[in-house]
Amino acid sequence: MTQPRRPERILFIGQVHACASPLLLRTLLGSCVAVCLFDPVARVGGMNHFALPNGPDRRTHTDRARFGLPAMIELLGALMAAGAVRHRLLATIIGGGHLLSTPDFANDLPRRNIDFARRFLARERIAIVAEDVGGHYPRQVRFHTDTGVVVVTRGRTSAGSRGGLRRVLVAALAAPDTAGDRH
Repeated sequence: MTQPRRPERILFIGQVHACASPLLLRTLLGSCVAVCLFDPVARVGGMNHFALPNGPDRRTHTDRARFGLPAMIELLGALMAAGAVRHRLLATIIGGGHLLSTPDFANDLPRRNIDFARRFLARERIAIVAEDVGGHYPRQVRFHTDTGVVVVTRGRTSAGSRGGLRRVLVAALAAPDTAGDRH
């Protein structure tokens, strides 16, 4: 007997999603960063996908989550609305690959995206339990919202390495038994 297929949702740049039901969130990353947050007691998870650490351009409001700060604030709000408790959140940071071989602003962007995510989470006192960041390859991310499992598939390097795809299990964001911490 096979299990029913888990519903999936693909996140594009500037999108955020959180829920308390079993869902597979997927995204593709280059220099962008995705942050997965999970409350292991409430079993609520969510993910964002942002392209730039700073912003947004005040002339547009439709793509605010393309920028780090609005993407993180929106993700936290969605998680709380779905039943997560802030002090229990655990984080995984993925992405920030250096896919361009130019020594300019764009080449520094991946590092700035990673640094922003780390600083934001530290300031909010959210534990980072795993990272798969940097390097010179794109990544496909699969995040299971009800278990906190994050699976990353690394693509070929920008130098054209024929290594193909390599699977990396980033983290199962499970905490020790916290049955008494249900408030």
